[in-house]
Amino acid sequence: MSHLSKIKTKVLNAPTLTKTLDKLGINWEFLDKNQTNLHPAIKLWSRNGELEYSAEMRWSQQSYDLSADSNTWQGKRLLDAIAEKIQQQYAYNIILEEGAKQGFSNIENDILQDGSLRLVLEKWNM
Repeated sequence: MSHLSKIKTKVLNAPTLTKTLDKLGINWEFLDKNQTNLHPAIKLWSRNGELEYSAEMRWSQQSYDLSADSNTWQGKRLLDAIAEKIQQQYAYNIILEEGAKQGFSNIENDILQDGSLRLVLEKWNM
């Protein structure tokens, strides 16, 4: 018996989401190729070695939800880990995009030992 697991995210922007998935090396495709929707549904998958999965990100009123059949994910921990990676990289991309819009430059970024990201942006006022 399978069970559908769903995780709410804070992901709002489809173009930044797809950029995030590319950066993380996650295979993805829009579920409806002809869709002109502002928040298209996206299928995620991996078939490389020990980590095989298939999931979907669908818009649910205010943000994207990540969902997958629990049999596919071999337990909810894998789903949680993927959601956390996507949300972390998405937040990083949003900060860089919004910073660039406001004239900030990315001068430093590091991945710390605990897995967190450190960003340093600067803006010169003349």
